[in-house]
Amino acid sequence: GGLAILVALPAALFFHAYPDFLRKDSEHSTRAAQGVIRDALTNYFGYNGGKYPSTLDALAVGGKYITRIPKARLYRRHPDSAAVRYGDAADDAGGWHYDNVPGRPTYGRLWVNCTHTDTRGSVWTSY
Repeated sequence: GGLAILVALPAALFFHAYPDFLRKDSEHSTRAAQGVIRDALTNYFGYNGGKYPSTLDALAVGGKYITRIPKARLYRRHPDSAAVRYGDAADDAGGWHYDNVPGRPTYGRLWVNCTHTDTRGSVWTSY
């Protein structure tokens, strides 16, 4: 009777809260990964005469700016992915979105390529 309730209650709370924990963990990881890529872009820009790379893969060549493109982790929204789409508008494919076209107002900008909201209620492309 009472012992079963004491055991079942924490288990129920755990299983209810666990997906939320996983989502928040993936969001933290994605924001950190985005910061790493943005730092690498800033360094590349500084060392290359005010030009951004044409692809994010250029950041990882020889490990000078970054060793690899980290994955965007968007729990239950998109599979974990380090894929990069290029252009000036996100298409909700997951992974990253990078504007590599000089002259555009968003040139050199990196977004999370997801139009869903995070746990804060912000759309991922707003970061």
